[in-house]
Amino acid sequence: MNRSFRSSIGLKTVMAVTGAGLFLFLVAHMLGNLQIFLGPEALNAYAKKLKGLPELLWPARIGLLVIFLAHVGAAARITRENRAARPVRYQVNRAISVGY
Repeated sequence: MNRSFRSSIGLKTVMAVTGAGLFLFLVAHMLGNLQIFLGPEALNAYAKKLKGLPELLWPARIGLLVIFLAHVGAAARITRENRAARPVRYQVNRAISVGY
């Protein structure tokens, strides 16, 4: 299993799974913040519910940090391996002429 995370496909799988986890956190966070449009009672009830769950909130924060660090670490390693495999950058023609 450890060997599979060292391969390019394994690292890209880590990137995909952690990216999906970060996206799900973003959606959940957005849904919580959108409760401001339901009025102050709904937002206060949501905040009170979150504050009353520290045994769930702290592991979620630590898990989010681990997911973020794994995502950034995998991205850095993939970038480093790609540059080592091809040290010469691709040539890009930026001049685009448009005519009618």
